[in-house]
Amino acid sequence: MDQKDIFKSSEGDAWFARNRDALRKIDFESDPLVKEFKNLFNSKLTAGHQKLNILEVGCGDGSRSAFMSETFNCNIYGIDPSPEAVESANSQGLIASVGTAEKLPYQDKKFDVLIFGFCLYLCDRKDLESIVSEASRVLKDNSWLLIMDFFSNEKYENTYSHHKNIKSFKMDYRKIFEIDHSYVCYSHKIIDHETHDFTDVKDNWISISLMRHIKK
Repeated sequence: MDQKDIFKSSEGDAWFARNRDALRKIDFESDPLVKEFKNLFNSKLTAGHQKLNILEVGCGDGSRSAFMSETFNCNIYGIDPSPEAVESANSQGLIASVGTAEKLPYQDKKFDVLIFGFCLYLCDRKDLESIVSEASRVLKDNSWLLIMDFFSNEKYENTYSHHKNIKSFKMDYRKIFEIDHSYVCYSHKIIDHETHDFTDVKDNWISISLMRHIKK
């Protein structure tokens, strides 16, 4: 069974159950992904008058997306493999669907920003090409891609601590999108997973990458 199928059938809901209380306690004012989006929104996205469409892949219970929707007045959509998480996200006013990154249930060129927040590290490696293709399909020309995930200079594989049949993967996730030459990295920051400060402890590295999807 593929990892995405395990998450849709059981592990997605199990993850949500384990993390439900912690998600409610997150201070999204200091969330690194929200900070990066705020910088982007203030500097690049406010020129037009049309309300922006944002998609968060791996939206969980929708807490981050709900905060961003209220703070930045955007239309924010979410997708997650956990039916229970999606139900929670919809209860917060999001437009959320059950699904995974390699097959997005949205029309072409719908989104101004696509966010991957800690989900790529659990995706099946054979789906990475489809994930890039789907991201490119649903993003508008000259739009933005924002990735926050575990980081390593070299590809690294480990057994997922909560399920013996799932692998987790660390890498520089910019590289899977740079194969499609329509993506350009505008910023890339490596920080500590817990403190969000700089660290030399490689096991604690996460990265936040902002990429531009430029019309070919």
